Amino acid sequence: MGLKGSTGNEQANRENIERLIFYIEKIVESMGYPAAAAKIYAYLVIRGEPATIDEIAAEAGVGRSTAATNLKLLEHDGLVYSVKRGRRKLFYARSALPYVMMYPAKVLKEYVEPLLEMLERLRDRGQHYKQLHQEVKAFLEAAMKAMQVFEAELRKRGTVELLARSENRNTTRGRGEEAAE
Repeated sequence: MGLKGSTGNEQANRENIERLIFYIEKIVESMGYPAAAAKIYAYLVIRGEPATIDEIAAEAGVGRSTAATNLKLLEHDGLVYSVKRGRRKLFYARSALPYVMMYPAKVLKEYVEPLLEMLERLRDRGQHYKQLHQEVKAFLEAAMKAMQVFEAELRKRGTVELLARSENRNTTRGRGEEAAE
């Protein structure tokens, strides 16, 4: 995403913003969103103000129809909302970064719990399996505790419903099948 600036300090700021965009994109992609949706969401978060579909498409480097399709997906899941101003529709990113960052932990839980079950069955087969089982169990318990604390904080702020919407989306269809990349 293009950012203007020419001094050394501006260059360092631009590089930091580009890295921030990269990490936001990767987190959103890990939630099952297409790369174009992740790029659009990251752009809106970094921008910090509303943008038209044409501005979003140009900045994200995607076609207008791709931007529209992915904005519809993000809006459906509550990560983006829009407001009509005259003949223009302005898109905003919701303040959902903490929720977005929590999602990979939930996905990890889906894979770690079955792994723990398999290790439970194998731990009588030797010290190696027993030790591995203890380590994975400790990790899973710590991750679950952290997620519970975080979800409680999200509930206080009224943002936990975003998590449920995205979980429903990911269980009812494949990873971004409806949104073109």
